[in-house]
Amino acid sequence: MNIVDTLKKDHKEALALCKQIKDTSSNAEKNRKTLFDKLFSALSAHSKAEEKIVYESLKKADGEMKSKLNESIEEHHLADVLLEELSELSVEDDQWIAKLCVLKESLDHHIEEEEGVVLPRLEKIMSAEELDDMNQSFETLKSSIQAKKGAKKLTPSDLAGISVRNKDKKIESEKHL
Repeated sequence: MNIVDTLKKDHKEALALCKQIKDTSSNAEKNRKTLFDKLFSALSAHSKAEEKIVYESLKKADGEMKSKLNESIEEHHLADVLLEELSELSVEDDQWIAKLCVLKESLDHHIEEEEGVVLPRLEKIMSAEELDDMNQSFETLKSSIQAKKGAKKLTPSDLAGISVRNKDKKIESEKHL
């Protein structure tokens, strides 16, 4: 599996989690909270790893993508803010589902743009080997981010200090730049 396939898989999983959460009743507080914790962890790790591995490499390889990637980073920030706000509300609060719907709409927009513009460009300018190497680096960093806090929920401030690379391995696309 290459990085494009992995990102699309992560996108589908995040949207599925949003739907599952939305479909739970407020009476199923524990289930809703468990699903939200999974979503929080998955989105936080995905966005941070994507920014460090994919966006930084693509910015270096294709300066024309810088503006679009900066917009994507801001969309990640918006998702982080919404996740943090959701984590501070009770899942039974009337605003909780409304805020989740806003998060999902933001994700829908972000994913549509990323899969329609960013990922096709990535596939065009990177070799198959580079896409595979990028995937390995992405998965390693994403796992590291999720493991950093274990079962504890990550917050945006927790993610700020996470290192981008394994010291022994650089992704292939960075070697050529």
